[in-house]
Amino acid sequence: MSAELPRQTEPSPPRASLTAPPPRWPGLRAPAIALLLGILPFWLFFGFHQKATVNGRVVQDSGLNILGLALAIAGIIMVFKMLRDDGSYGHPPRWLPRTVLAVLAGLVCLFQAGQSLGLYRFDPSERVRDLRVRFFGNPEPGAVTYAGLDAARRDGLVKRGREIDEGRLRDDVVTVAARLRAGIVQYNLFSTTCADGYRRFPTVELPSFLIEDDRRYIAQAEESTALRWRNMRCDARIREAMSGPVIDSIHRDRAVLDLAAGAYRERFGARPPATPPTVRAETITTQGLPVQIGQTVAEAQAALGLSNAPQVDPEWREPALAAADRGITVFFGPDGKVMRIVLDPPFSGTVVDVALGDSLRSINRKVGGATSGERGINETFVLNSYGNGRLVFRSSFETGTINRIVLR
Repeated sequence: MSAELPRQTEPSPPRASLTAPPPRWPGLRAPAIALLLGILPFWLFFGFHQKATVNGRVVQDSGLNILGLALAIAGIIMVFKMLRDDGSYGHPPRWLPRTVLAVLAGLVCLFQAGQSLGLYRFDPSERVRDLRVRFFGNPEPGAVTYAGLDAARRDGLVKRGREIDEGRLRDDVVTVAARLRAGIVQYNLFSTTCADGYRRFPTVELPSFLIEDDRRYIAQAEESTALRWRNMRCDARIREAMSGPVIDSIHRDRAVLDLAAGAYRERFGARPPATPPTVRAETITTQGLPVQIGQTVAEAQAALGLSNAPQVDPEWREPALAAADRGITVFFGPDGKVMRIVLDPPFSGTVVDVALGDSLRSINRKVGGATSGERGINETFVLNSYGNGRLVFRSSFETGTINRIVLR
């Protein structure tokens, strides 16, 4: 028997390695760090800063950010080494995402170096804010101390809205609309002139039921306010008033306008009324007032149903008879005759068809003048005089409503 020799077989080829190549994403860590070194100095500062303002506006803003310059230089060095070494012997091969990120980091660090040296100024927060304004508009200032109408004021407005006639209610709407839009003009001028112009009040749409005369009255209030405050001084007094009381008054007037306009629509609808041409009074007439200028003490006593002698009034320091329950105070001159009549709440009559509690627009319709919306600083009341001082209406600066009538 012969035995077969064993066959010689060729060695099998080595099996392919199943090990995955190392991931490249960790290679982005270095350019990301360089990019961060260029971005952080926008919010990190160590150095010196010089800022000058004129009338509240920045005219010079420069400085040296030593920390920012150091970080930017460190980032530039990192980027330079990456771009030089990538793809060379002993270093990772070039990879497009890493290269792009490194170039971006280098540009940011170069820009940051100039920024830190004070060659120019770039504030990312301002750019974000500008984009917000472009797409969403300016945010309005929030109320400072105003937290809504108090119950007494709200109840009074609701009650008046139910009881007064169409003309007076529309006058109330016009007066507060003029005050509101004039206040917005005033604050926005302040924001543009004395601040950065970021926070501004949007204009308020006028109710549809206003007639053309009403709209002209409101436009006049806006124009006169813009003219008065076009050269606004940005001193501490103005800043304090504009940053507090004026902001609160705008929020308050907006709430009052909503109430008054809502009451009008509920009673009279949303269409402009057919009103006759305005005829202003040429003579001073009264209703519900029993005394007259020129009466003697005895005549005034009889008219008011008083028997006491005149007493010196603590406010006017002149002899007077007061019927406090009727809101009538009569003052006497040296000749012993009535020279002045002062009407305060709760007087319920009218003078030239204007009553206490009516608004400035009612005065304007009946006797002219009485522009609404003029806002001063730290003023408490407004006087409107007619007939060489023979008739004076005093109105509240805060509300624009009449709280005293004086006859001479």
